[in-house]
Amino acid sequence: MVTMLWSINYWTVFILMWFVIPILQEYLAAGDFTKRERAMRSIRNNVPFLIVYFVAFLVIVIWLAATEAGREALDK
Repeated sequence: MVTMLWSINYWTVFILMWFVIPILQEYLAAGDFTKRERAMRSIRNNVPFLIVYFVAFLVIVIWLAATEAGREALDK
């Protein structure tokens, strides 16, 4: 039970830190007049960072799958 609660807490904080909070920060910093324009600008400004995160994740997974030590780590 404690492990499950810890896991839920961990992933909630992870998602907030890497995805939600940066979008909210950009939303507050945007100088647009309507809420929709501010939201679209904040998402548009965060897309390059999200693409970099995704590409880095893919490179790491491919690297782990391609190396012997990585396959052993993924099997555990």
